[in-house]
Amino acid sequence: MRMPPRPLTLRGRLIAALLVFSAVGLAMFAGASELLLRHSLLNRADEQLHHFPLHRIAAAERPNPQRLPSDYRLTVLSPDGTTAYELGQQPGQLGGPALPALDLATVRRRGGTPFTVSDRAGGSAWRVEAVELPHNGIVAVALSLGSVDVILRQLLIIEAIVGGIVLFLVRLAVGAQRHRAVTGDAGMLDEVGRALTSFERGSVGQVQAHGEIWTAKADVPIHAGDPVRVVAVKGLMLTVDPEPTAKASGSATLS
Repeated sequence: MRMPPRPLTLRGRLIAALLVFSAVGLAMFAGASELLLRHSLLNRADEQLHHFPLHRIAAAERPNPQRLPSDYRLTVLSPDGTTAYELGQQPGQLGGPALPALDLATVRRRGGTPFTVSDRAGGSAWRVEAVELPHNGIVAVALSLGSVDVILRQLLIIEAIVGGIVLFLVRLAVGAQRHRAVTGDAGMLDEVGRALTSFERGSVGQVQAHGEIWTAKADVPIHAGDPVRVVAVKGLMLTVDPEPTAKASGSATLS
């Protein structure tokens, strides 16, 4: 017979609340850590853009695409925003930074502040810095944020694993508190069994409970075969009361 769940004790509720608050705190910490890590990685990308020798590359008479690292794209534009040429885009590549309109006024208004744009093929976003060249030209250098996405995905996987473990532990802890003990004296309390002998008031007889035969006493008369419930345990002696709500067929399954 399946043990009925019991209501959570105060200790159980405190444990459950502590674990739930721990899970919520872990989720908030994970979200905050992801935001801080993204901000730090973007700042590092901005530093890389700031120190990129774009003026020297863009001013070369014969720009060499091989001088650019594979995760960079460089675009030289005229003052009205028309693209003069691009560097870094390999033949057959569909992706690349989807640059907004970048005329001279827009570039001056941005003041060299890096910004993020999407990828033309739906890939990882790009971090872009656009600056004014001598003779009113414009150069925009873009750095792929693919490595940032990889790091954040790895962090998300770790957070999901840790969160799953915490939720699993919460379920185990709450479940352990909702079910009574099944070993020792506490495990026998409230156990439903069957009287093997008849009991007179205050007499001693035998009952079958928890799959075993026990010596028991009863304070009220009980007939052989009647269902009983264990109300006290003292050593190997049980105290039982009649169990009128249990059916004999259900009690027999305990044997």
